[in-house]
Formats: sequence, structure tokens, C-alpha cells
Amino acid sequence: MPKGNREPKSDEFHKHDFKPVTEVPLGKLADKPVCVRLEVHIDRILRNLPQKERIILLRQSITDAVIEKYGNGTQ
Repeated sequence: MPKGNREPKSDEFHKHDFKPVTEVPLGKLADKPVCVRLEVHIDRILRNLPQKERIILLRQSITDAVIEKYGNGTQ
């Protein structure tokens, strides 16, 4: 099928669209996410948290660790 002639996505498809968690970021989010592999037992704990809680915890933990180690400068 030629590009541009695709059928519109159904409401069922859009029901699963990514909905960002916005409570934590104080500024604009980066265009690309950071992705890391974790030890199995840590991964299991995180994945058992509700998604919203997990995202908030990870963003805040990473932010705190980076600021503590490298400061809050912009580069």
C-alpha cells in the first residue's frame, strides 16, 4: 500500500497510546529515553510497582544521583 494511504488507527489502537507521567519533571523531557538493564531481583521489584509510581521513582532517583555526583549544571 502506498505511503500516506494508510487506514486511520482505531480507537482500540489509541487506547494503548503512551500517556506521560508529568508530576516529576520540572522542565522539558529529553527526546530519547535512557535505558539500562538491572539485576533480576531489582527489575522484578520495579516491574511490580504501578507504572506511574515506577516512572516517578526512577526519574527522581536518577535525577538525584546525577545532581549529587555532577551538580545541577546545564551542558
